[in-house]
Amino acid sequence: MSQLKITLKRSPIGHSETQKRTVRALGLRRLHQTVYQPDNPSIRGMIARIPHLLHVEVVQQPAADQSVGEAPTHLSEDVAPAKPRRTRTSKAQKEVSS
Repeated sequence: MSQLKITLKRSPIGHSETQKRTVRALGLRRLHQTVYQPDNPSIRGMIARIPHLLHVEVVQQPAADQSVGEAPTHLSEDVAPAKPRRTRTSKAQKEVSS
């Protein structure tokens, strides 16, 4: 099944609220963000409403690391675990615990 590779090329700022909602419905949040959507009439209709904001390509399958619904795997490898937070204790709390 073919997919559509949709990239947001122009900002929806300054355009109508309907066009902004269409961008969000396609799953786009940031400039130059790319999403893969199935090639069906409803998605094609959304694209037809805002072609001046998008760049669209037809692809057979999305790239292996960017398939629909999966988070990028390279992000989880580079992130260090969060350090536990230190909590502050007031004088009143110290007196109660003693």
